[in-house]
Amino acid sequence: MLWVLAVVVLLLDQSTKSVIVAWLDWGQSWPDEGFLRITHARNTGTAFSLFQGHNNVLSFIALLAVGVLLWVYATTGARSFVLRLALGLQLGGALGNLLDRLQQGYVTDFLDVGPWPIFNVADSAISVGMVLMVWYFFSHREEESAAVSTPATTVHTGVGCQKCADAMRYGTLNRSIANVSETDIRT
Repeated sequence: MLWVLAVVVLLLDQSTKSVIVAWLDWGQSWPDEGFLRITHARNTGTAFSLFQGHNNVLSFIALLAVGVLLWVYATTGARSFVLRLALGLQLGGALGNLLDRLQQGYVTDFLDVGPWPIFNVADSAISVGMVLMVWYFFSHREEESAAVSTPATTVHTGVGCQKCADAMRYGTLNRSIANVSETDIRT
């Protein structure tokens, strides 16, 4: 799901930007006034138009972010649907804006909502993905904390049983991590 979502976000981002570039001149808005408009803008900075004119540094940071996202995916195994969703959204968004920076030297933005800085599909995906990831890790931390504070129920028939109980208590049912042999599990 991570890769499919990342590709969908990337394609949606790039196709909407292509439509905007073909449809509106740079700086032009449709409609001309109002709370919600589509405005063709070029952003050489980051979110909220910070750090304007630092495209090379921001491209490097985007590459680093993609690497970190892939590392998080590899190290967590992304067993959770929410985590895969968060990582896929962020990865697709980061790749979409990185592609703009490498091809054009700026990011095309077009969603113009009230007082907010103008943004695009990639920015939206990154923001939603970040919120989901923060929520996941905070809620997952609470689950781990609850598991550690909950005493394990064990039947004291041997050392192996205690090891199994500890593995279940700490969520490490993988025998190699819990150091539980096949013989211990059977006892």
